Amino acid sequence: MFKVFVLMAVMCVAVQADVAGTPADERAIRDLVRARESAWSTDDADRYRDLMTESVDIISATGKSASGRDAVIALYSEQRHGIYKGAITATPIESIRFLRADVALVNTIFHLTGLRAPDGTPMGERKGRLLLIVVNEHGRWLIAAMRGIPEAPIVSQK
Repeated sequence: MFKVFVLMAVMCVAVQADVAGTPADERAIRDLVRARESAWSTDDADRYRDLMTESVDIISATGKSASGRDAVIALYSEQRHGIYKGAITATPIESIRFLRADVALVNTIFHLTGLRAPDGTPMGERKGRLLLIVVNEHGRWLIAAMRGIPEAPIVSQK
């Protein structure tokens, strides 16, 4: 009996350590990242909001942070009217790692174009990493956390 228990315990650990998402889950996560990219770039705050959990949090590439969907959208709106005004983002996915069947870490590389200094001078493309933690809530993948890590600091000059 003890041997059966040990074998079952080893099998459970092996299953937990080897979490793989389904092809449908991976497609849904890729669609989520594309939808986020589109909503962010087109100033669609309502669509952006719809892609997040209620308790989402962010640390922006500017270093600013917010917790909760309303606070994240407020920060987004503030930055879209400031340093990110007119900017467009592209976020190709580098990898998706399922931590559990309903939780995944998504590594992307962000490319921001259209940034301008306060005097209107083009700032050129900015790049970095955007890490997302996404969760499946009631059959729908949503963003639970975002971390923007720029190659070089993105700061507004007042």
